[in-house]
Amino acid sequence: MSSFPKKQFQGKLYEFHHLAPTVHTVALDATAKSIATLHVAYSIHCFTEEFDSLVHHEHHRYTHAGETRAFDVLRYDCSVSLPAIVAGMSRATVYRALQDNYTYVAQLSIKGLPNPYSLFFTLKNEGDLHSPAARMYVQSAYLKPLTIVSNAKHWRFGSLLGQVTGVFSASAKKPKPKKKAP
Repeated sequence: MSSFPKKQFQGKLYEFHHLAPTVHTVALDATAKSIATLHVAYSIHCFTEEFDSLVHHEHHRYTHAGETRAFDVLRYDCSVSLPAIVAGMSRATVYRALQDNYTYVAQLSIKGLPNPYSLFFTLKNEGDLHSPAARMYVQSAYLKPLTIVSNAKHWRFGSLLGQVTGVFSASAKKPKPKKKAP
């Protein structure tokens, strides 16, 4: 069950069962010989936006754990897909984001058209080599194309999870080949 309180908005009741904390088993490599347990939790930023008193009214207000934001129906509708997206990320490419976090962009169909849906999350080790486990906290998710710095570090999600849990060592940069003399 989700810890987020229900929201009555424009005559409709919104519930957050889909954003309840979950546990997944994730393959760390293509052969699925190595696996880890992934504990997933979500932030209110997945279905709210910054509260702006010039734009939002009192009925937009959503407060949870001491944070006040504005409920956003489109973000809420997109957030319904989050559990399936996270469950399917094992072989997806994720990037180092600008903060001390990571980003992944899924494609969501809205009115029959694909739209980039960016997730921002952290990963923290919570296990050991005999029982690899990590906590994923989805800090935010909203419709936005991938924005990364050039040459941003990237991994397959399973490989990154393997590094975070200590199953795999961080790979060293490969040396650039020397140019042949003319």
